[in-house]
Amino acid sequence: MDDEQYLIDQGIGKATLECLDPAWDAAELVVELGGDTAGLQLRRLGTHEVVAPSDELQLAVGHLLQHHTDTESELQRITYTFRRKPDGKWKFEADFVYPED
Repeated sequence: MDDEQYLIDQGIGKATLECLDPAWDAAELVVELGGDTAGLQLRRLGTHEVVAPSDELQLAVGHLLQHHTDTESELQRITYTFRRKPDGKWKFEADFVYPED
């Protein structure tokens, strides 16, 4: 992972956590990339309960889109999975999907 992607992911992580209901212990952010746009859905993991992304989250995803446009990466989708740890802190993982050859 390059340094810029790391910083983008950290911004997306912070913005996502600010959107979550405090009662949630896990969430999933799916970002679909296509052309000059990105679709995103933020939901409580394991449910159909969704929350609207904040302006800050949309801006952070815009940085992601721009980075992958600039690098011509062909990235199609990223799924960020957030889980609250027993100590109350959050961790997240990202799954990147590219076209199959």
